[in-house]
Amino acid sequence: MSRTWRSDGRFKKGFIPKNKGVRTPCFCASCEVEFYPLDQVKRVYCCKECQDTSIRTGADHHLWDKDKKRDYICEECGRGFSPTSHGDNYRFCSIECRGKHYSGDNASNWKGGITEENNKIRNSTEYKLWRMSVLQRDMFSCVACGYRSKGKNSRDVVVDHIKPFSLFPELRFDMDNGRTLCRNCDAILGWNYYRDGDKK
Repeated sequence: MSRTWRSDGRFKKGFIPKNKGVRTPCFCASCEVEFYPLDQVKRVYCCKECQDTSIRTGADHHLWDKDKKRDYICEECGRGFSPTSHGDNYRFCSIECRGKHYSGDNASNWKGGITEENNKIRNSTEYKLWRMSVLQRDMFSCVACGYRSKGKNSRDVVVDHIKPFSLFPELRFDMDNGRTLCRNCDAILGWNYYRDGDKK
C-alpha cells in the first residue's frame, strides 16, 4: 500500500499535496487585471461584469460584415426584417412563420390530409362504443399474455385492430376485428407502419 493513501482510498493524515498553496495567475481579457481563481482553474474574465461588457453582438461582433446587406424578406408573411445575429441564411422573420410555412402539404410527413379524418373517426361516439365493447368482451385482459388492467383510469391495455385501421376501413367497427392487448404485447403483435408497411 502506498505511503500516501489509506485503505479506504483517502489521503493519510498529515499528507500535504504538491500543489497546496500554488495559485494560478490569470489576466482578465476585459480590464487586464491579474487575479487568482479560488478553484485554481484558468479563467478569461475576473467577474461577471467584465464578461458581459466584453461579449459583442450584432454590428459589434468581430465576424460582422458591415458591407453585407442585412435586410431580408420573410417567405411566409412577406414582411421585411433585419436579424441581430451575424448569420447569412435567413428565410423567416420568426419561429411562428417558419412553423406555418412547413405545415400542411409542405410538411415532410404529409400524407394528403388524412390526419383530420383519422381524428374524427377515433373521437367519434361509434368508435368509443366499439372500443368499450371489445374491452368488456375480453374482460379488460390481454388476449396474448393474460395481463389484466389495473383500473378505470389506467392506460396499460389498448384495443388493437387485427386487420389494420388504415388498410381495412370497412372493418374498423367490426367486433371480430378487435382485440385487447397490453402495452408490451401491442408493441410486438400490433401492426406498425414502419415495420409492417411493406407486408400489405
